[in-house]
Amino acid sequence: MTTTKTTTRKPKTYRSATLNRAVTIPDNEPAEPRGRLHPAFGTLGRDVDLAVGVLIAEDATGAYEVVEPVSTINEAIELARHDFARRLKDLERGGEPMCPEIYKVWSRDYDGRYALLFEIFSDNF
Repeated sequence: MTTTKTTTRKPKTYRSATLNRAVTIPDNEPAEPRGRLHPAFGTLGRDVDLAVGVLIAEDATGAYEVVEPVSTINEAIELARHDFARRLKDLERGGEPMCPEIYKVWSRDYDGRYALLFEIFSDNF
């Protein structure tokens, strides 16, 4: 019988000079293939105010470019369509723009960290 022993490291605790209290910093979580998912991924209404959202264009190799800040998912969809059309025009003129496979909307989650909120596939345009 083979037994495997798993160990978990304790989070590090530091003394914060600005907060005047102990601050616990957890170890980094392993990255998911799609990135960190927002708790409301795919369920948030398209007109809900995101406060601070970011639209990212990503190609098949994983390279990405920041497109623009967005405030709603509907705005992100509209900007993704315009960005894709702009890239196609640039390609027709002989340019070499990145050809996005997917657009991603990132927004802060409940812990204040950026997480993937919505995906827009460029083949839907």
